[in-house]
Amino acid sequence: MSKAPFTAEDLYQLRFISSPEISHGGDEVVYVDKTVEQEEHKKYFSHLWIVKTDGESEPRQMTYGKSKSFSPKWSPDDSRIAFISDRNEEIPQIYLLPRDGGEAKQLTELDRGEIREFTWSPDGTKIAIVYVKSTAPTDDDGKPEERIVRRITKKWYKMQGKGFIDDEYGQIYIVDTDSGEATQLTDTESNHNSLSWMPDSDAIVFGANPTESEDFDLNGDRLYIQRLDEESATEIPSQEEGPASMPQVSPDGQTAAYVGHTDPEEAWGAAHYHLWLAPTDGSESPQNVNPDFDRTIGNNLIHDMGGASFEGRPVWSKDGEYICVPVSNEGSIHIYRYAVATGSFEPFHIGNGDINSVTFDDDHSMLACIRATAVSPAEVHLLIMDDEIWQRITFHNDDLLENRGVVKPEEHWVEGPNGKIQSWLMKPVGFEAGKQYPNVMEIHGGPRGMYGDSFFFEFQLLTSRGHAVYYCNPSGSQGYSEEFARAITNEWGVKDYVDCMTVAEYFSEFDFFDAAQAGVTGGSYGGYMTNWIVGHTDHFKAAVTQRSVVNLESMAGTSDFGFADKMEFGGYIWENPEGYRRMSPLTYVHKIETPLLIIHSEEDLRCPVEQAEQLYTALKMQDKTTEFLRFPEESHELSRSGRPDRRVGRLEAICDWFDEYVK
Repeated sequence: MSKAPFTAEDLYQLRFISSPEISHGGDEVVYVDKTVEQEEHKKYFSHLWIVKTDGESEPRQMTYGKSKSFSPKWSPDDSRIAFISDRNEEIPQIYLLPRDGGEAKQLTELDRGEIREFTWSPDGTKIAIVYVKSTAPTDDDGKPEERIVRRITKKWYKMQGKGFIDDEYGQIYIVDTDSGEATQLTDTESNHNSLSWMPDSDAIVFGANPTESEDFDLNGDRLYIQRLDEESATEIPSQEEGPASMPQVSPDGQTAAYVGHTDPEEAWGAAHYHLWLAPTDGSESPQNVNPDFDRTIGNNLIHDMGGASFEGRPVWSKDGEYICVPVSNEGSIHIYRYAVATGSFEPFHIGNGDINSVTFDDDHSMLACIRATAVSPAEVHLLIMDDEIWQRITFHNDDLLENRGVVKPEEHWVEGPNGKIQSWLMKPVGFEAGKQYPNVMEIHGGPRGMYGDSFFFEFQLLTSRGHAVYYCNPSGSQGYSEEFARAITNEWGVKDYVDCMTVAEYFSEFDFFDAAQAGVTGGSYGGYMTNWIVGHTDHFKAAVTQRSVVNLESMAGTSDFGFADKMEFGGYIWENPEGYRRMSPLTYVHKIETPLLIIHSEEDLRCPVEQAEQLYTALKMQDKTTEFLRFPEESHELSRSGRPDRRVGRLEAICDWFDEYVK
């Protein structure tokens, strides 16, 4: 019996599983299940679920209602679960839920703002939070009021997905778990992050960038420790140059593990992050424990089931003997383990797939995480440490996938002028030998992201619409050597373009590829490369460019991090004007003949909508075949976390464009 093809509206049935945390005793995992509201498809709800680790029990839902509950964390004695929820009002607060269920108790009563992260103290009497108090004007009742004017003085004054940030900083507050009283600990012009308690529960280690309010240095992240009875923090010495990020304290409190690199002039993801150790008392210099390891720490996989995490926070074993970190390698996420006693940095898990949010029980006998593959969306998995056996313990998406034609990608390594290029091919649903099919090349963003073994709904949808889909990791991608990642610095449109076209030519030789029905699409940097390709070749018969880069000169002044473009493009605009123009697709817009659909979000602050406006206007002035789809109220993350009905509208527009011009 043949299975039904995917439709764009199947996105409404997908379950987005995240944030697993195994209990300290190792017998249960709490996690978050995000679903689409089924009446108008305009919002998401998210709720906490718990599943036992015995592999035999059904998960049970712990929170309900038309609300969002997320970021669950077990109390040290496993009796309660703290989480954030917007259930009672617009302002999210922290709630405490008994382990066995029942009504959650609201713990905090914070003013309008955002709780970015939190963590229990080891003794369970306190919760440290990073809280951003809103500076937006309000009326006497605390309701938002219209702003008359916005005064800006900082270099960094807006942020993708957040909007204008003004003088709002994430400060650390200490919340009493009995009374809910919140006491502010820090008061600096920095966003604090990566909270990690000292074992005595009287001090906390964290990260912050002291340059944010002035001449913002993206590589300025530093480590700090502050006692609860002191008014200011003390810096923990880290490497002299480059960022020191995501500190986590050892169980004995003597060492902070963190990730960082030593290149002060690299901020676009090309420099590899390494694992570092620094004494919390500053008595010795920090140590890079894997200096010769030529892969980056962190998850750089790109997909459309949620935002790219780039999470690389170290995880200590309870006994302090090991530190685990995720590593991006050739389209998969591996787990590496550093042995403190021997100094060895070795692979612990090196299988295929996408791994996120790793947590261990106190005995270090089980690892719980979110794991996905190209044919299975993220679900909660366990790794039994002694047996090194994976066990899947949630199955939220099975009902949908068991009735759909899911295509498994085929891996190819393509020889090119710049070396081998890792690539993948997905045949159309219902593929028949001897027939020819339209085909679409997908190009990832970043540019230092990577495609690989993770579920991508858009790819599956295109194969269901009768297209072959292929994709690759060209020069500049992460998951390979640092030299490979740096290959396009100040050289966008050179090796990366050659690699993409090499892969396109390789697959076009397959007998089932119809060369007259070739399409190309990508978002962000992938949109840049789509624009670049159609400005340099007529190989593709239709293209869709999404949230793209068009004019590097204007983007340097309008993007939220445009001031850091000098690190990627050979200096500021006035220092390298020829280079900015040479690398800008707008320079070659007069050569574009390919029918081009332009998709952009109006609230995109990373690649502002003015980029799309310039491209559309230039094409219309030449009477070229183009359309412009603008999505209101959406950010750079439309394809991954935008409003569900708009995500579906975007997917249908892409499929319809290729159906019209290449099918």
